[in-house]
Amino acid sequence: MGKRRGLQFNFFHKVANGRRNRKFIKELENENGLMMNNSESIKEEDFKSAFRLESPFTEEEIFKAIFQMDRDKAPGPDGFTIAVFQDCWEVIKEDLVKVFAEFHRSGIINQSTNASFIVLLPKKSMSRSISDFRPISLITSLYKIIAKVLAGRIRGVLHETIHSTQGAFVQGRQILDAVLIANEIVDEKRRSGEEGVVFKLTLKRPMIM
Repeated sequence: MGKRRGLQFNFFHKVANGRRNRKFIKELENENGLMMNNSESIKEEDFKSAFRLESPFTEEEIFKAIFQMDRDKAPGPDGFTIAVFQDCWEVIKEDLVKVFAEFHRSGIINQSTNASFIVLLPKKSMSRSISDFRPISLITSLYKIIAKVLAGRIRGVLHETIHSTQGAFVQGRQILDAVLIANEIVDEKRRSGEEGVVFKLTLKRPMIM
C-alpha cells in the first residue's frame, strides 16, 4: 500500500512539474528584438509598454521629432524656424528636455508657446465674404515640436482607438480606400435595386498648421 501511494505521489508530482514548466515564462522578446530573461526586466518592459503614453519625454524622441520636420517652414510669433532647432541642437537640447519635463509635469503649454498668427488666404480672386477666405494659423516652432512628439506617441495606439472604417490619419490606411469602398457600395446598391441614402459632409473650416 505504501509503495503504491509513493508511485501515485511521484506520478502527480511529475504531472504538476510538467504543467508548471509548460506555463513558466523563461524569457520574452521586447520591441527592439532583445531577449529578457529575468522577472524584473520583464515586468519593467510590460509596465513601460502599458503606460508608454504617460511616460516622461526622452531626449531621443525629441531629437527624432525635430529632425523629421521641414526646416524651412514659415515661423510663427517666436520668429524661429525648425532650422534653428536643428542647427543648434547640441546647445539647446538640455533646455528643450527641461521644457518637455515641465510640460509632462503640469500638462500645460504656456501662453507664449501657444501663441499664433492667423492669416486669411483668399480662396478666389473676388473674395467678398468671410467664407471666401481660408484661415491659417502660424504657430511657434516649439509648439510644432511638442505636437510632433505627441503625434509620434499617439500614432502607436491610433489603430486601437480609431474605427476600422476610418480611412485616413492612421498608418497603413489611405483616404483613397474610403473612396473606392464608397464607389463599390453605390454600384452594389444600383445593381441590387435596393433603396439607400448617401450623405456627403464637407468640413467648412479645416484647421491647417
